[in-house]
Amino acid sequence: MGALGGQIERAGDEVLILADHSLKDLQGLLADGAEERNEELNSVNTLRLLGRWTRMILWPISPRSRGVSTIL
Repeated sequence: MGALGGQIERAGDEVLILADHSLKDLQGLLADGAEERNEELNSVNTLRLLGRWTRMILWPISPRSRGVSTIL
């Protein structure tokens, strides 16, 4: 994860990934993050390009998961 220079922040059931990289790099970053946290993650809710920055909002599969609110 550090090699990509990405940042993963956790907020409740939401996982926010901020990275200045291609989608392929982000997919690798996501796989690393899921492995590190030993979690299964659901599919991407929102993907939006803001200049060179990409924000992906994801959420874990859990009984109490109610989905993700858009923060972009």
